[in-house]
Amino acid sequence: MNKMPDTLIPAELARREPIPAERSRKKMKNESKVLLETEFEDSLKEGSFNVKIIKHDTNIVLGECVEVKIEHDTDPELSLNETYQPGKFPEEFYRDLVFRGWSFVLEELSEKL
Repeated sequence: MNKMPDTLIPAELARREPIPAERSRKKMKNESKVLLETEFEDSLKEGSFNVKIIKHDTNIVLGECVEVKIEHDTDPELSLNETYQPGKFPEEFYRDLVFRGWSFVLEELSEKL
């Protein structure tokens, strides 16, 4: 007959005591602040960009970062969803806009940030 080892934690006790990772997750709250939320017409006047920039101080999934969401209402290819380290924002964000050729978006947002 197979006998269970004495070192196992009984199921009842295991359910009562959360493991350390679960305890730390329960204490961690998502703390964030919206830095910018705006909408503006694109340069061709064919639609508009919706922009939301959020600074996350503590986020269970993303950690500490600045999250940028840019969506175009008529062209889904004109969208950006990126995260940046707080110490490298907005410089890396501006660089990404230049790399994409989005000088119009850069101009609109750099005035507001």
